[in-house]
Amino acid sequence: MNVKLTNEARSLQVFTGFEDEFAVFQWHGDTYELPKESTLLFSSAVCQHQAFLFKNKVLGLQFHFEVTPESLREMVENGMHELVESETVQSAEKILEQTNYFESNNKKMFQLLDYLVTPNP
Repeated sequence: MNVKLTNEARSLQVFTGFEDEFAVFQWHGDTYELPKESTLLFSSAVCQHQAFLFKNKVLGLQFHFEVTPESLREMVENGMHELVESETVQSAEKILEQTNYFESNNKKMFQLLDYLVTPNP
């Protein structure tokens, strides 16, 4: 599934180098309301609230930047009972085929984590 940077996210230095839209791994049908005083960072066609930043220090993600091919196999093996295909959940076979963007997403994750541990005004 693809997520899109919001206009607010594009204006934040932490997202320098991020594409406006890119593929992420997710497996859920849930959503949430944004916490007050938070900034919406990413949206998708099926889930408006994909990520937010709260008070410039707390990051909430509705998708998985941390996935690797190995952890994905383990998630599928241990969560097979949850894989009921829908608009937001794919079959195990389709999920296991989606490994080409994990490395770039892991880099994005580390960029975000570095930002969060760096003192900001």
